[in-house]
Amino acid sequence: MGLPGTLGLGLAGTSGLGAEYRGRAPDGSFLNNVSNEFMVLGINVGAGFELTEWLSAGATLTLGTAFEQLGFVGPLVSTAMVHDYALRGTVGVDYDLNECNTIGAFYQTKMDFQFPNAVRFNDEYRDLRVDQPETMGLGIANRSLMNGDLLIAADVYYKLWEEADLWRDVLVNQWALAVGTQLTRGKMKYRLGYSYNGNPINHNVGTSLDGFPVAQENVQLFQAASVAFVNQHRLTAGIGRQGILIPNLDLDVFAGGLFKGEDDFDTSAEASVAVYYLGMGLTWRYGDCSR
Repeated sequence: MGLPGTLGLGLAGTSGLGAEYRGRAPDGSFLNNVSNEFMVLGINVGAGFELTEWLSAGATLTLGTAFEQLGFVGPLVSTAMVHDYALRGTVGVDYDLNECNTIGAFYQTKMDFQFPNAVRFNDEYRDLRVDQPETMGLGIANRSLMNGDLLIAADVYYKLWEEADLWRDVLVNQWALAVGTQLTRGKMKYRLGYSYNGNPINHNVGTSLDGFPVAQENVQLFQAASVAFVNQHRLTAGIGRQGILIPNLDLDVFAGGLFKGEDDFDTSAEASVAVYYLGMGLTWRYGDCSR
């Protein structure tokens, strides 16, 4: 279109967690009837434009589709799998301090889901509200080392869990830090990254989940089922190769892991989890794009 910008369309998994206890708990335990799940998929439409030689700005609109099952089964409280749609916006700016250093910042709105008739409480069906939290980020990148072949980048994020429906009852606001490097050698790229985040688990919870009065032990059980929050360290490594088999096809492989994390929730529950993964991607570069 003759404009110095980029348009993009993508589909991504933006959030998800869950736990499965059916058939795994001791005989007679109510946990044998509990299984919870929360998953959010997003369709993203974004645009970024070069405003000046040094300054760029962009925005993304995300349509999220969420599926939620809180997991409680009992005579007073029970839940069912339901779904909802919500929008989220993201805006950001990017400024080149000089030829080697770039800084950027972004702000992301909440994604507000309201699941209809998700909870039956005392024979009355009620809606459940679950927000994806507001997030702010600041980053810096440097390309001054090894003749520009070594890229070093760092990002800081802040998530406002205390302002998000449902999560405000079980989490506190959270900081996260990510550092990554990429070394380019001809057609090869070598990558290494590390991230750290604070544990947002609130250890002084009450007896409420999104306005529903439940026992404190059930609130802590919900926290323990959200085991992904207790991991604080992640390490990743990867290799990329441009022009694999044909000039416009790139291959990337990576491996990573979340170091073991664990937490205790009074005397009611405890959680422990470690995650390791492998991945591979193929990228087709079309047109005149060569980078």
